[in-house]
Amino acid sequence: MAIERKLTTYQGVKIDDTACWHLVVYVSERGLSAYLKNREDLLEPTVKIVDESWTVDESSLLSQIESAVYDHPQLLDDFSTDIIISTPYVLWMPKKVVDDLYDMEELTELYNTIYCSEEDDIFQQQVGDGVVLFSLIDRLGSFLRRTLSGANICSELGVLTEKFVDRRAEDGAVYANIREREVDIIAYDRRGLLVSAVQTWRDPMDICYHIMNTVDVWNLDPSKVQVSLSGIRDVRIGLLKELRNHVKFAMQTMLPSAVNKEDMPLAVSLKLV
Repeated sequence: MAIERKLTTYQGVKIDDTACWHLVVYVSERGLSAYLKNREDLLEPTVKIVDESWTVDESSLLSQIESAVYDHPQLLDDFSTDIIISTPYVLWMPKKVVDDLYDMEELTELYNTIYCSEEDDIFQQQVGDGVVLFSLIDRLGSFLRRTLSGANICSELGVLTEKFVDRRAEDGAVYANIREREVDIIAYDRRGLLVSAVQTWRDPMDICYHIMNTVDVWNLDPSKVQVSLSGIRDVRIGLLKELRNHVKFAMQTMLPSAVNKEDMPLAVSLKLV
């Protein structure tokens, strides 16, 4: 059966000096998109140069990603580059444990008690005092290191967790970033990060359940905790009314105007500001 592939290619940007531009590539099981931002002229709009989507199919995912990169040679230019990987296969660990107690072979063994991946396909990202280990698909690591050498590879969840940590509230804060069929749930109290995980949803009430379960599990006070929503507009707007039946403070996540773009993943926006 042929794999459905929706391709929308935007015209490449004419660039004299790649050192003046920053590239952000967003990779998920559903597609690949890429954005260029002029670092010398911050008023110049961000340009989306790639926008591809495909049917979710693990057996063809790597080849879809490879084709998307090779079909857009501007991705291979010498930019400073962030690659953001959207994946639910994340494992958080204290940085001290990673530094002091484990080598990569042991980390891989630990990671594989929950998920399943080869050592070369497990990426690491430090976020504060923690390290997030994450993977998406077999052989992706070698492909990205070969074709986009020198890029900073990070997880979507790691980017959001790092950006929101300074907004933690004395009485607790829960952030929910709603994406297609998945929601990033990140919670803090006054001491720091409590939880950062990806949950699946079919009905918006599933998101409400995940949020309230987080409030309950971490013993956050519903009359004081701040719950903030970002992501798919129609879903988050509909959820606010329901959440206000359970917590006193439910609101849309306050973001800089530069990142309020519905067609751009939040993690990408936060990397570009």
